[in-house]
Amino acid sequence: VAAKEALVLAEQEQKSGNEGLAVIEDKKQGLESGMESIYGPLKCGKLPASEVQDGVKKIEQLAKDLSLDMSLLLALPTALAKPLSIRGSFDNVVMSQIEAEFQRCLAKFIDELANAEPARKEHAAKVEAASNEHVHALVAEEKAKTAKEAARAAQNDAETELKALMKAQLKAASDMRTA
Repeated sequence: VAAKEALVLAEQEQKSGNEGLAVIEDKKQGLESGMESIYGPLKCGKLPASEVQDGVKKIEQLAKDLSLDMSLLLALPTALAKPLSIRGSFDNVVMSQIEAEFQRCLAKFIDELANAEPARKEHAAKVEAASNEHVHALVAEEKAKTAKEAARAAQNDAETELKALMKAQLKAASDMRTA
């Protein structure tokens, strides 16, 4: 029972630790994907005109999800929506600042994931150890059950033999009285 409880606890710790890492990993992948498939083409002016507004909205949402500076969020849609040929110096500053913020967030996610790796490995090792202990406890329990059954069988045999001996003793005592 204790081994099972230890295993359940270790698995719960691993799950809760990994859930936090999964959220960070999802944010990292979302940022990388957004930078590559939407921001990059918007910045270079290579996103088809029909997709620009949708792309701007997605980058704006990504920036909001990352809690970037509000003043940057206000200037971003205008700068992103302009064709490359008519962007001014302010638009270029906005673009470089958003890119720097994206890179900062990406570096933060990578750092958090790297720093969490030892804890992830520790949780996995705890689960493995608890699992092994649980297996050993189950084996020991099975051996104990087998030994208990063998002891019961031996006890039953001994009781049967005792009854036979007592019966023989009574018969011998009866035979001695009659002789």
